[in-house]
Amino acid sequence: NNFVVGINTTEDILYLNHPKSAEKGFQFSKELDNKWGSPETIEIPGLPLIGYRGLYVSPDYQEIIISMEGNDTQGAEDLYISHRNESGDWSKPTNLGVTINTTGREISPFLSNDKRKLYFASDGHDGRGGMDIFEVERLYDSWNVWGKLRNLGPSINSSKFDAYYSAYGDTLAFFSSNRDSEFADIYKVMFKQKLRTDNQSLSFVPISSVSSRDTRNYLSNQAMKDELEYSNSPNIPIYNTNQIDENELLTSKLYIIALKLKENPELKLSLHFEPNKALERGQIVAASSQIILLIYKNLIELGIQKERMFFDGIVNNNELESYKNTVQYLIGINYFR
Repeated sequence: NNFVVGINTTEDILYLNHPKSAEKGFQFSKELDNKWGSPETIEIPGLPLIGYRGLYVSPDYQEIIISMEGNDTQGAEDLYISHRNESGDWSKPTNLGVTINTTGREISPFLSNDKRKLYFASDGHDGRGGMDIFEVERLYDSWNVWGKLRNLGPSINSSKFDAYYSAYGDTLAFFSSNRDSEFADIYKVMFKQKLRTDNQSLSFVPISSVSSRDTRNYLSNQAMKDELEYSNSPNIPIYNTNQIDENELLTSKLYIIALKLKENPELKLSLHFEPNKALERGQIVAASSQIILLIYKNLIELGIQKERMFFDGIVNNNELESYKNTVQYLIGINYFR
């Protein structure tokens, strides 16, 4: 087995792990002229020559967090840290302490970009079952004084194996879990941010001008599949406006929309509101204001600037006919550059 366990800030050095080949140990490979060189060994003193070893290498190549069984391990694998000095040498790994390590297993470490928070998986701390993912913040710029441990909760942790968490920015993370199968699959999750001040003041959504719509370069259906990996329609059917802020379909669709916009910062979003023809005009106007405003606020909370979103008003076309008659409204979604 070979694993990529880190990448440097300029993305031209990969850090590698051979967990069951002690003679190979930890390595790195450099990219030159679009080709990866042969792996070279990273020498860390005091590593055991047997047993599983996992690790995370910080992008600045100053810290390596290691999951292993050492002489002072609490039980199974514990988390250790090795620091790189000014001469380029790595220190002997030191145990991260009893706040983090238990008589169970602690594996799959990951540091936040500012190195303030450590994420790892453990079956020794209280959790939902199996292996759970935890977060802990280091205090006083120390590597052995830690704050209160936090379980990442039921949105991420299941009753089975959950581990190998990695976060990107403030709203996107990946992890592995076998909750739905025998072996682990990779999952990604979006986080809601706290309500922002510009969201507080958003009381209505203006309708975009016709002239601005004429300048848009919309993505075709094929481009949606190729570039955004949309296998299903991005449009959002609304079956019932009761408790619309608790609509799970709407919420899940908005997470995906936010994810696509974050992954493609050059893209913008247009929305239109298509009502069922059987509804009265008063119902339609009230519902459109309520739902579009809710969508804007949710996407802003997910980190999307309102300048990237455009409401094209209420339209009547035939898209609703492809849905069941129980659909009251359809939120039409289009992406453009």
